[in-house]
Amino acid sequence: MNSKLYILSKEEIEERRKILTLLLENAASIIEKYIKKFGTEPRNKLLIEDLSMGLSNIRGGVKLIREGDWLERVALKYPPGKRGGFGLSRGFGEFLYALPKEYESLVDEIMEAVRKIEHYFASM
Repeated sequence: MNSKLYILSKEEIEERRKILTLLLENAASIIEKYIKKFGTEPRNKLLIEDLSMGLSNIRGGVKLIREGDWLERVALKYPPGKRGGFGLSRGFGEFLYALPKEYESLVDEIMEAVRKIEHYFASM
């Protein structure tokens, strides 16, 4: 198998790092908003646990991107279309799409933010 090395300049890497971090931080702020909104309602205990786990994963992603060379070594090693996804759509989708219709705005807002991350990651 013959594959070409995908090389980006330091400036290109930093620009991608910045944009991906901003998208992740935006998603985190949306999730935090809903955790605060529903956090006091006992019937939402499992939802809050799931959202908190997702928030933890997003924060871990931000830390991974900001620190070290993960972005360069793993994510940007391959050209767009040849790398895997960021992995958030499936995780969030599995529990969000199971929620009752009354949570539609929460589902739409979080999944829109997650899709933006996934799309950017796949195309950067």
